Amino acid sequence: MQVLRSTWSGAIAAAMVQHDRPRGILLHQLDVPIGMTDTLPFLRALTAYQTDVLGWDDLAYHYIIDETGMLYEGRLGGPTSTVTRLAGGGTAVHIALIGNLEQPPTEAAQETLVQLLAWLGQAYNIPPTGSHTIVLDEQLLPRDNIANHNDVAVEAPDPGEPMRSLLPSFRSRADEATVRSRWYFAEGNVAAYNQRVALFNPGQQAATVRILLQPGDATGPFTKTVALPAATRSDVLFNTLLTGTTSLPSVIEASTPIIVERVLEVPSDASANPGITELSRVWYFAEGSTADTFQTYLALFNPHDTPVEATVTYMKGDGIQAEQQVGLPPGQRVVITVRDVLPDVGFGARVVANQPIAAERTMRFGSDLTGLHTSAGIGQLSRRWYFAEGTTEDPFQMRLLLLNPNRQPANATVNFMTPDGTSLTRRYIIPPTTRLVIDVNEVVPTLGVATEIETDRPIAAERALYFIPEGDQLPEPDPGSVLTDTATLPPASNIPLVGTASPGMITPAFTWHFAEGRTINGLQFLLLGNPSPNQALVQVDFFLFDGSVQTQELVMPARSRYTIAVHDIYPGQATVATTVRSTQPIVAERSLFPRGAERNGITTTPGVPGD
Repeated sequence: MQVLRSTWSGAIAAAMVQHDRPRGILLHQLDVPIGMTDTLPFLRALTAYQTDVLGWDDLAYHYIIDETGMLYEGRLGGPTSTVTRLAGGGTAVHIALIGNLEQPPTEAAQETLVQLLAWLGQAYNIPPTGSHTIVLDEQLLPRDNIANHNDVAVEAPDPGEPMRSLLPSFRSRADEATVRSRWYFAEGNVAAYNQRVALFNPGQQAATVRILLQPGDATGPFTKTVALPAATRSDVLFNTLLTGTTSLPSVIEASTPIIVERVLEVPSDASANPGITELSRVWYFAEGSTADTFQTYLALFNPHDTPVEATVTYMKGDGIQAEQQVGLPPGQRVVITVRDVLPDVGFGARVVANQPIAAERTMRFGSDLTGLHTSAGIGQLSRRWYFAEGTTEDPFQMRLLLLNPNRQPANATVNFMTPDGTSLTRRYIIPPTTRLVIDVNEVVPTLGVATEIETDRPIAAERALYFIPEGDQLPEPDPGSVLTDTATLPPASNIPLVGTASPGMITPAFTWHFAEGRTINGLQFLLLGNPSPNQALVQVDFFLFDGSVQTQELVMPARSRYTIAVHDIYPGQATVATTVRSTQPIVAERSLFPRGAERNGITTTPGVPGD
């Protein structure tokens, strides 16, 4: 919480503010008698002294922290407002701690300082443990990014020695508190699911991970901190942290870039998906159905401390739309049971909010709701979509779901790529504000395929795979029927059904990461698609349960698909994280088939791109 300048100083005279991007941070200590508690009168007197007596343009400190840990906004113009008198030849953010020079800052003040240093470091690219170069007396000199006032001005009396000695600690603590990776999950429920997160640190530096759970009941936020060593995968089971909570959105932050996937499990199926790294005002979903046994839920999470308003637009296969208004309380999520407002139909959806939010879709289906899949919304429409996973082999039913939210038709070219590099192309027209469902089994029978979709207008695209679990038989199809909509997917309401649905990838990448994976009590496949006209050399690193890293190398022909049966190569692994690197941009997905006493499902998800 920050106390604004307008709150504590009363009337403010406009200053002639000059701005420059800060390159460092200087720490000050304002000497006061031990036990002084009158912060506001002190700040007003200090401001009057520096401006009226010393003739300075304004208060010299951008931020002030008192002994209770309260943060006060200081100098006008924010952190980029230039302070020439105390900068020692550089441009810096000035932070002053109120306290006696003979004593170290209180723990509350230190904690506020560390959080502020971490935020400033991220906002202005000032790594807490790094350094930069300044120009002083026409010389180039190195300076630590975070320094004490009397480090740069030897005549300065502050900070006192107790605070000076804490500087290395401030730097290291701020570095650990710096958020270099943030993941949002709108879906969460430890009453109906086993819920855990898989944390994968593919880098060479250890990470400090902060898990923030925001239950929708009176228990309030719950925080857990996890140490994640370099090149390591670790799991956290939410059911051991909280119990009986049906609404559990979460935010996961880390001090180094990590990969996070959330896993939801029911006795008959499972779903594993990476989180959302960028909030958005607009989200799209191409898959959705309330027909037969299908239940669709939209989970909308507002992580802000102010309310958010959202409009949901449902787009059916006939072009007809329906709208719904939703209010999202601060720090909470709202779940929409779509069947209540749109029964017995397949649809796509668009969510538009007045502030950036996180949005996910969960679907349950089959007799006794045996099937489960969850996916984040699509935050960016595209004219190109790629899928590495796909099969029409028995018993799979594969669907491509194309949502055209535009007011004009969209022409789509769909290219199916096989393992040997051959391909098959089909063309479709998607009417305005309509969802088109393509039955791939009718186009490419009994074959594994990767898919590339190209359109003349930006659309949203997802791929769904549904099947009857082993031991149950598909009924004979009606020879006169044409399967064109998710609404017809369940063969009968008394037949179990499992499946998976996820959005495509809009850009091939040289590197892909997967946090979740296992080859014990299940099967794991890694699916790779090479849409480029060039051969790709691919290296796959598997981070196994015993801590070892095993590597596989392969060659992919141009415009081909490749499948790795991970369970055949590394059987019996309780955890398997994966990094894929290629000499050509490719796309990568992972399919898991959990196996157990009752579970016989599937979950498929794209990898997370990037180094």
